[in-house]
Amino acid sequence: GIFLLYLLITTLYSLRLKQIILLDIIVLSVLYTVRILAGGVVANIELSYSLLAFSVLIFLSLATVKRCAELVSKSDENNSIVGRGYIKADLDILWPLGISTYIGAIIVFGLYINAPETIVYYRTPALLWLAQLLMVYLIGNLWMMTKRGLMHDDPIVFFIQDKKSLILLALIIYIILLARYI
Repeated sequence: GIFLLYLLITTLYSLRLKQIILLDIIVLSVLYTVRILAGGVVANIELSYSLLAFSVLIFLSLATVKRCAELVSKSDENNSIVGRGYIKADLDILWPLGISTYIGAIIVFGLYINAPETIVYYRTPALLWLAQLLMVYLIGNLWMMTKRGLMHDDPIVFFIQDKKSLILLALIIYIILLARYI
């Protein structure tokens, strides 16, 4: 069922939804979250609502970074992103949307840290606050690089090529593992 849902959404996205401003980035965040759902089904893991909310928000922020990076690289104010319909003036809406969804994801993560079920999964849940601060820095840096025009149009490619981002990701994973087992 999840595969069919993913196939349907992907097909609709490819045929039409990617051309509708704002809806395109929302659908992208949903598609990434559906992949997480599929992984949960395959691994027979019950996923928390916190994870799904975090996923939608963080992927919405990353999809917005991608659109902002594309627009920042445009020299002509009225020239739109091919097949997308965004123009450079849309940055006035996209910046706050992307940053607020990133902050929303961080808030959801903070609520998860304080949730009663977190104590069941982590021996030292307080360490997750450090991971949260590193996430603030990681995604905040991504937005700063986008604003400065230094972002590749794909944030994942940026993460892979940026040494600082890789170190931060490794630290976040390490701290989460410490919180889980130590």
